[in-house]
Amino acid sequence: MSKEADKARKESNTRNRAAANQWQRQAESIKSDFDKNQKKLERLKKAKSKLTKEMSRMAQLETSTSKLTSDISASDFKGKLRDDYDKKIKQVKSNIHKDINKLQSNMSQLDAAIAKKEMEQGNIGASLSSALSMVQQFLAAIF
Repeated sequence: MSKEADKARKESNTRNRAAANQWQRQAESIKSDFDKNQKKLERLKKAKSKLTKEMSRMAQLETSTSKLTSDISASDFKGKLRDDYDKKIKQVKSNIHKDINKLQSNMSQLDAAIAKKEMEQGNIGASLSSALSMVQQFLAAIF
């Protein structure tokens, strides 16, 4: 191999190493973003799990509250006292139902946030894959 060809090869290898190092640093930065986003995604999923359990608990509470009026015989519990009791139970059921609606709204927002984070995670993952591919290509070009 001639001195000029050897010199050109060394210069090319130096440029390729520099480019590979640059892409490696970028990949590390992207990986850091990927990890941060993954932690946020996991927190959102845990919150969704807790919210799902709370919604289930509230639905059970609504069902039990509904049974409070039907479990007591109308012949045992009459008049104004019964009417006041029924009115209070109806109000409690209404409040529970409002809370369930709020929880459902929160669940929808949480689902949207999770979907957004998952999409971001996919984009970040694709960027990371691309950066690592560039590192491999520049390293493979060294001869």
